[in-house]
Amino acid sequence: MLLSIIAVISSCKKNDIIPVAKNVYIAGRLSNGTIGVAAYWKNGVATQVTNGTKASVAYAIAVSGSDIYVGGIEIDDPSGHATLKYWKNGVPTTLSMSSSLAEFGSMTVVGKDVYVSGSEMENMTHVAKYWKNGIETKLTDGTNHASANAIAVSGNDVYVLGSEWGSGTKLWKNGTAINLPGLRGPYSIAVAGKDVYVGCNQLIGTTEVAVYWKNGQVVRLSDGTKDARLRSIAVDNNGVVHATGSEIDHINVPIPRYSVGKYWNSKGASVNLSNAVEWNWMNPYAIAVYGNDVFIAGYEMDGFNGNNYTITKFWKNGVVTDIGNKTSGIVSVGMAIFVTE
Repeated sequence: MLLSIIAVISSCKKNDIIPVAKNVYIAGRLSNGTIGVAAYWKNGVATQVTNGTKASVAYAIAVSGSDIYVGGIEIDDPSGHATLKYWKNGVPTTLSMSSSLAEFGSMTVVGKDVYVSGSEMENMTHVAKYWKNGIETKLTDGTNHASANAIAVSGNDVYVLGSEWGSGTKLWKNGTAINLPGLRGPYSIAVAGKDVYVGCNQLIGTTEVAVYWKNGQVVRLSDGTKDARLRSIAVDNNGVVHATGSEIDHINVPIPRYSVGKYWNSKGASVNLSNAVEWNWMNPYAIAVYGNDVFIAGYEMDGFNGNNYTITKFWKNGVVTDIGNKTSGIVSVGMAIFVTE
């Protein structure tokens, strides 16, 4: 497994200086059974983002200089409405109204500029939006339900990936949409130079296949023998696409007996990050490439094999590390990753 991943990314020129990541940040949620709280881990050490008076989840994390940005939601009680927020070094910025239903998409930070994608309910319809430094831009007019699941920025261009009811998957560039027919969520996006990469799924026959779209061309990553769920993509300096997600037991859909964590890349690699164990679900959620290393974050759920736990997992070049203790009773869920020197 380890060699399958390393072989693809160890193709730099002999004289290249290859950066090595020293700090790994993972964002997600911690819960002791009473309330779930947004949190992040730096090299395995947890920090709660909120004070725990309201339920919250962290879906994104970025580091710029000495500043740590965490994006996610906070749940209002008793309405249950989710408010979109990001926290800079623990200080919150509220993006959506607490009186409306909102869904968090993703976040990216460029210099001092913070971009967040998501959707917010207006007049009973979800409107796709993104925010730059707290200022919103609407991507849809509220005629149909829409989502803005992923965001990327390259130079002066802002790319948002999502969907709109009735027309399917959409890619917005600076607010102008193009349709991506036949592609399905979950969604991930990466931009390298003038190339735009979209990670998603495609229904082929009755099977969900992990694919990526690059400048109008669709490339399969999974082989279609099992239902796949692609969660995240990243592109390295050599133009190789790295992706993570899972393959599930599709015989027992909608409640599969297991899911196997997966790593794929555009060179044809397909690596299992876990084994197929009944009533065990491995959920890699985010991927990052730094130098010659591939980092993946996610979580494992086990509901039968004598444990009943949910725990954050971290893979570096296919080697797994648990973050937390399976027997502690504390639920931890990893949803995003960011690495730095």
